[in-house]
Amino acid sequence: MDKLELYYEIVRLKRLGFSERKISKTLGISRNTVKLYLNKSGSEMVSYLEGFKIRTKKLEKYHNIILNWLNEFNDMTSAQVYDWLREHYKDFNVSEGTVRNYVRQLREIYNISKVSKGRPYEALDDPEKGLQMQVDFGYHKAKKNNGEVVKLWVIGFVLSNCRYKYGEWLDRPFTTRDVIIAHERAFNFYGGMTKEIVYDQDHLISVDENLGDLMLTEEFQKYVKLRQFKIYLCRKADPESKGRIENVVGFIKHNFADHRIYDNIDKYNERFLRWLDRTGNYNVHNTTKKRPVEEYTLEKPYLQPVQSLELYNDNKIITRDVRKDNTVYYESNRYSVPTGTYSNSERVQVYLTITENNKLIIRDKLHGRILGNHQISLEKGKLIQDRSHLRIRDKGIEDLINQIGAFFNPDLKAREYLKNIKEKYPRYIRDHLSVINKLIDTKSPELLNQSMKLCIDKNLISANDLKDVISQLEKQTISIPVETNERVIKQVSFDELYENFTTEKRPINNYVDILKGIN
Repeated sequence: MDKLELYYEIVRLKRLGFSERKISKTLGISRNTVKLYLNKSGSEMVSYLEGFKIRTKKLEKYHNIILNWLNEFNDMTSAQVYDWLREHYKDFNVSEGTVRNYVRQLREIYNISKVSKGRPYEALDDPEKGLQMQVDFGYHKAKKNNGEVVKLWVIGFVLSNCRYKYGEWLDRPFTTRDVIIAHERAFNFYGGMTKEIVYDQDHLISVDENLGDLMLTEEFQKYVKLRQFKIYLCRKADPESKGRIENVVGFIKHNFADHRIYDNIDKYNERFLRWLDRTGNYNVHNTTKKRPVEEYTLEKPYLQPVQSLELYNDNKIITRDVRKDNTVYYESNRYSVPTGTYSNSERVQVYLTITENNKLIIRDKLHGRILGNHQISLEKGKLIQDRSHLRIRDKGIEDLINQIGAFFNPDLKAREYLKNIKEKYPRYIRDHLSVINKLIDTKSPELLNQSMKLCIDKNLISANDLKDVISQLEKQTISIPVETNERVIKQVSFDELYENFTTEKRPINNYVDILKGIN
C-alpha cells in the first residue's frame, strides 16, 4: 500500500483500540513511523506526502551515486549515505529521514540486502555531568586509491553524560606515550577533564588487575598521578560496562571509516575532525534524542580545569613532510618554508609547534633551527607565505653567482660551476642558487669545499647534487675531540672517492658509490 493508504490503516487500527506497539507489529513498520503518522491530521498528512515527493525528487540526481555505493558496499547504512552526500555536495539540503526512506526504496527495487553489524549492549543510567569519560581503542583496514590495504588504529573518547566525542587515528599501533598525548589533546578539545575515566584492560594502560587492585603500566601510572583522575577498568569480556565508548568506536568505524579511501594520516585525521563537527557530534543521539554538541555546552562547566603539564609539552608538536612546493600542510592550509627545503632524493620531515598566541613554528629538528614562523589562519585552503622564503630576487643573477662563488676556495672555480648550472637550468637558476645559499648558511666551509670539488670533478651540475653529496659526506664524518670541540672531517684521497663512480643517473645510490671507501 502507498503511504496515504498506510496512514488511514494506522488511524483505523488506533480507533479500534490498538496500541502503537501492536499497530507497529501488525503492519510491520517501526513505532516511530506509527507515532509520526498519528500526530498528523488527514490534511497535514497530504501536505507531508506532497513535500516528501518533492524532497525525494531532489534525490533523483544522486540516484546513480547512491546506487553505486550500495552495490559496492552492501553493509552501508543510510546514515553513512547521508553523511557522504553532505560531505561531497555542499548544496545538499535533504533531511536524513528522506535519505533513509530513499535508500530503503532502492534496496527494495534493486534487491540489495543489507549486511548487519554490531552487537547489543545493556542500557545504563547516565552518570552526572562532569563525572565520567570513557576511552577505548579500535582498528580498521582501509584502502588506498591503488587498492593497497593499510591498517589504521584509532583511540576514541566520549563524555558519558552528553555523548560528546573525540578521537585520533594513527597508521601504527599506539604506544603508551601516544595514549597519554591523545589524552592531553582530548582534554584540550573538551576544555577540561572528568573526575573518572573508564578503560578496557588494555596493555598500554594496565598490566593486570589483582582482585580489584589495579596494576598500571609505569608510565601511565605516573601520568595518572600527575593528572589526579580516578580510573575504572572494565572486567574482561564485559563490554556492557563501557557500552557508550564501544558504540562510539563502532560508530566511528562504520559511519566515518568504512569504505573511505586513505591517502595519508594527516588528511585522514583532518577529515575525521570535520566528520565529528558535521555528524559525530551534531546528529541527534539515538538514546538521548539530543544533539551531543548542544548537551556538551551544558556539561562543559562541570569539567575539571586542566593546566599544561611541562612533562608533556610536546603534545603540541606535530610532524609533517615538506611538500614539493616547499610548504607544509596544517589544518587545510599550506605554510611556507624556505625554497630548497624540499629534496627530490630524500624525505624531509619538519616539526610543527603551536604556541599559546596561535603561532605555527616550523623547525628542521625537534628543538632545532626555525624554518618558519606563521600566524595560524582560521580560513581553509589558504597559502600562508613568508616573503623571505621566496626565491632570491633582490639581486641580479650575475651578482648572486659572484657573491656565492666568492665563498668557496678560489682554486675550485665555483663561479664557473654556478654558471654551468645557469646554462643547464636557466629557468630555475634562482632556486638552485637559493639552495646553495642555504647550504652556505648551515654547513661548514671544509664540508662545502670538499663537496664542491667532488661535484666539479665528476660533472654533477645541480644544487641538489651538491646537497646530496654533502648529506653523504656528513654521514661518514668522524667526530674527533679537540679543544675547540669542532667537528673534523676525515680526509681521504679523491681517487678513493671516485672508485666505481658513475654520473648518468640521479638516484641516491650514485652518491653512495661516490663515497665508497670512506670508513
